[in-house]
Amino acid sequence: MQDTEHSTIPGASLPIGLRGIAYYVGSSVPIQELSCLANNAELLERFKAAHFRNFSRSDISLPEQAAHCAQATLNKCGMQAGDIDAVVIGFSELREWTSYPEQLTYAILSRLGMNHIPVVGVTLAGCANVTSSLRVARNMIMVDGYRNVLVVETNLLRDDRRRLEGTAPGATPENVFGDGAVSFVLTRDNDTADFDLLAMDQIVSYTEGEQTTIQDVIATSTAASRRVIGRALDQAGVQREQVKCVLLNNMNILMMAALFRLYGFTHADFHIENTLRYGHVWSADSFINLHDYCETRKPLAGAHFLLIGHGNTYYSALVLRLRHSASDAAQAN
Repeated sequence: MQDTEHSTIPGASLPIGLRGIAYYVGSSVPIQELSCLANNAELLERFKAAHFRNFSRSDISLPEQAAHCAQATLNKCGMQAGDIDAVVIGFSELREWTSYPEQLTYAILSRLGMNHIPVVGVTLAGCANVTSSLRVARNMIMVDGYRNVLVVETNLLRDDRRRLEGTAPGATPENVFGDGAVSFVLTRDNDTADFDLLAMDQIVSYTEGEQTTIQDVIATSTAASRRVIGRALDQAGVQREQVKCVLLNNMNILMMAALFRLYGFTHADFHIENTLRYGHVWSADSFINLHDYCETRKPLAGAHFLLIGHGNTYYSALVLRLRHSASDAAQAN
């Protein structure tokens, strides 16, 4: 694995905040409504044994769900279209988009009333893609001097036959893919932020030859994730014991629990509820889970969160710190 350590990153000391997380996931549908599971009792039971119950199925288009949550982000921030300096649109795949890719930009931004604005599209990193989008937005603030960058990650599978991963006889079920989008604003106006962005790290890691067993896959994933987790925590100056909650992609819950232990976390919370409700909403998972965790658990200001992304060969880690508790926000209002 070829990788370059970066002990110092130009501009890394620039305060950057994140605010207004919002998402759209459509309807929560029982997994037995998938024909490949409804007609295969053994396969259905294997997926249920891995604690998959429902998945999200969107009844609106790819750009509609992106614009829906992006507008919710602007509303939460008390911002108008003109307050946004640039937009980053991420997606893990565009299989169902039949028009030119740039038409997706128009279909999203026209719904938000945005025009004459820099836009960047980000893909390739699979289920760790939101970190790539966030990295681009951060660099637009650091290098280009933008103040507020809207980040939107959107994915949609119209063909239910593509929703399952790990269906070979005897294979461990890994994912049930759901539809959805997530959005937030990255800002240099740190006083207005919900979270401080303390650190991020991301690598591409692969092995030569075919990985024939789930043990091979987990070994590669664990080694790569440990690397990005360690570097992100070091960059943030945060110890593992200080992490309030670890947020993973919504995969097989048994695998999530095993990875949680392999990564060396014992005291941090471990959020799994959305796997049961929505399935694996691509790289949007971690921020959807962060939003819901904070809404339901009401952590105190200063809580640290570790967001871990697993793509097919991409691995990422983000460290965020909550700026205000729910009680702080209530007093401010």
